[in-house]
Amino acid sequence: MFLIKILMVMVFAFFFMAQISLANETLALKNDPLKSSTTLSAASVPNTCPYGKNMRIAMIQAGVFGDYIKVFRQMTLSLIQRGLVKKETKVTEDFDFNDKASFLELAQGSKGGCIEFLADGFYDGSWIDEQIDATTRDLKRRIKEQKDVDLVLAFGTTAGVNFADSSLKIPVMVVTPTDAESANIIGPGEFSDKKYIHVQKERDRYRSELLMFYDIFKFKKLGVVIDELPENQLAQAYPIILNVAKLKGFTVIPCMGKVFKDAQEGKIDTLKKCGKELAQSADAVYITVGGGTSNELYDALKPLYQKGIPTFSQQGDTDVARGVLLSLSDSQMREAGIFEANVLEQIYKGVDPQSISQNYYAPLNLAINMHTARLIGWRPDFEVLVAVDKVFQDVITKDTK
Repeated sequence: MFLIKILMVMVFAFFFMAQISLANETLALKNDPLKSSTTLSAASVPNTCPYGKNMRIAMIQAGVFGDYIKVFRQMTLSLIQRGLVKKETKVTEDFDFNDKASFLELAQGSKGGCIEFLADGFYDGSWIDEQIDATTRDLKRRIKEQKDVDLVLAFGTTAGVNFADSSLKIPVMVVTPTDAESANIIGPGEFSDKKYIHVQKERDRYRSELLMFYDIFKFKKLGVVIDELPENQLAQAYPIILNVAKLKGFTVIPCMGKVFKDAQEGKIDTLKKCGKELAQSADAVYITVGGGTSNELYDALKPLYQKGIPTFSQQGDTDVARGVLLSLSDSQMREAGIFEANVLEQIYKGVDPQSISQNYYAPLNLAINMHTARLIGWRPDFEVLVAVDKVFQDVITKDTK
């Protein structure tokens, strides 16, 4: 029953917030609904700036992560629809700002619009500590000395920690951090306690999914795949994991490694190690975000399947498609992108970031892999099955054609 209660609360919260989002979109657009799969047509988009000014944006991330790209894509499409980003700006279904040519094309298309992305304003730390520090210093120096950046988009927890700095005296939007309060990016509450800083707060997602996982399996020892660096553990909601463990009385068994370093390669090496170790000590395993999603995931987790150990992915259904048993996620990040577009539009209009709500309620979907369920000998209860939004019957592996 606890599972159903959680999902009913999530559905109600999403429905309420979706109505607000829809109302805002309708008021701002009065056009066709936003389509994420194509570049918007010139006919439907105004190309004048309502406030007679432009805002120059720089972006920074500690390293590549799929959700950053998804949110940016949806945010930019929404801003194009509103006429705040020029209609010539090309953002397609497979747009990836980590591709230099694609980002340069986007920046050139946005030049001269109300909101423009600086062609040399994308900073990437590649999940390398020294490079993260260097890019952080470079962008801060540029803001203070060149004064050609009007707003920063800081993607993720690490970049958020580095740029939750009011001394820069320009707005900073921290996009999709895992748990901004535990990471000390921002204080508690709906509104920012730092001048110029706005943070997207996804309310209680990680706590809720852990409680759901526990409610289903009642595990005593939870194995957690976690990055070896404390600052990256904040991006994986590790403090929340420990709090839920204390609340429910189960033991956390951390298995640490280079989850973020070198993207997919670092994560899969750690998962191979942890799959073997946790199969001997845990009765459930929680796989945190970091790196990418590899087609080698299924093989890495085989020791867990052989022991009948259930798994849950913090990252989402891309992991479930590759063998993880369960996840709770917003796979397209459309609503997250619209949320950030709403925030950016208000800041562009001159609204104080501290007066804009930071609370975001994600439309989370429960995904299950039935192949894995059969493999570990688990037959989901009816209340679990009726809550499932996405079912995978097979597993994507390195041998999948």
